[in-house]
Amino acid sequence: MLLVTTFGALTNVYRSGLKWNVAAALVFVGVAGWAIGVIPAIADGTIAVNSVMHNTQWVPGHFHTYLLLGTVAMVLGFMTYLTKPQPRYGVGWLGFWLYLIGGSIFVLAFLAAGSASVPRRYAVHMPAWLPYDRVGAIGAGLVVTGALILILRFLLTLRSPLPDEGTTS
Repeated sequence: MLLVTTFGALTNVYRSGLKWNVAAALVFVGVAGWAIGVIPAIADGTIAVNSVMHNTQWVPGHFHTYLLLGTVAMVLGFMTYLTKPQPRYGVGWLGFWLYLIGGSIFVLAFLAAGSASVPRRYAVHMPAWLPYDRVGAIGAGLVVTGALILILRFLLTLRSPLPDEGTTS
């Protein structure tokens, strides 16, 4: 399934002449997030790896890859599609890049912590584990800021109706 999804997405985009906008970029990140999230899931699905890594931050790492960089990115992409087009360097692109960079940092902090055997169900972390938490918090701040920009842009567009395109009176 990973190969089919990846190959299908790339062949649909490659040389397609697609005019990239924020909505298309978010949907593409959503598909990529689903495909990339499979890789740590496959690793965790191996019995030898699972017996060591399952109770670590690795599990929320691959889950958040699916959720944050997959599903939520697709929803934000659809919301952005419903708004009027953005200029090439508009505020929507700022929201996109903050979301993508922040989401990537957040997910990689989880995966790195899991590979360092940081447990996932401890209320208090040992001092050696705190760098992972801090990096993840920076990523979370960026992803929340990017998402808020995209959501506020969507809500402000709902307040002011878009002009009808292509209608004649």
